[in-house]
Amino acid sequence: MDDSGQWGAAVLLGEGVLSRPGLPELLDRTLTRIRATGIAQTAVLAVALDPTVVATAARHGARVIVDDAPHRGNAGALRAALDRLPGDPLLVVNGDTDTSVDLAALMEAHTGHAGCTLAVVQVADVSRAGYLRLDP
Repeated sequence: MDDSGQWGAAVLLGEGVLSRPGLPELLDRTLTRIRATGIAQTAVLAVALDPTVVATAARHGARVIVDDAPHRGNAGALRAALDRLPGDPLLVVNGDTDTSVDLAALMEAHTGHAGCTLAVVQVADVSRAGYLRLDP
């Protein structure tokens, strides 16, 4: 990551996501939401070079970084690409999740207050996304 003090963003597209129906539209919405925060540099991390992902990213001025190492997962792919990611701090967004999280408010809450900020949302079916247990 660069140490410019300017926000950058990374969108994670892990295994199985590239074939998901509606991905181009979802990625387009995600990249639009990121650009609306004022973030100028975004990278899309994908497990394969997909022409639709490349075209969608290009429309938003984002670049695609391919991590084709087997079974690394999103966290491993993110770690492996850290030196090629734009910005510090870095907004990381799952590319296959459509939420109403206010990204600008999240960034504002993070700035100057935390080393890491995590936004979570409640879902009816945790089989795909897992869960987070909060102790009282």
